[in-house]
Amino acid sequence: VADTIRTEPANPKPGEPVTFVANVRNAGDGATPHGVSVAAVFYVNGRYTAFSSSGDDKPYAPGEVREVRTNPVKFDVPGDTKAALLGCVLDDINRLPGERDKMNNL
Repeated sequence: VADTIRTEPANPKPGEPVTFVANVRNAGDGATPHGVSVAAVFYVNGRYTAFSSSGDDKPYAPGEVREVRTNPVKFDVPGDTKAALLGCVLDDINRLPGERDKMNNL
């Protein structure tokens, strides 16, 4: 489950590099499999913007929270936009079969 998602900086200016961050929690009853990293796909206003993975293949224990961060990306923030819809999909290609996909969207 993506408990929170955010950008760094919080209010990017047009042309400014942005890092997307998700705090990911294992909401299941068991650990994730060894060798499977958790991936996050970030969307802004419904458009694919960035991808990242946890960068490790250690199991997530039940209830454990880890931060998944992208490298800074050039994000074209429209100058007249006061707010944007930031979305995140975890496990986009079903690396964790059998988990509840609806819980992975924020």
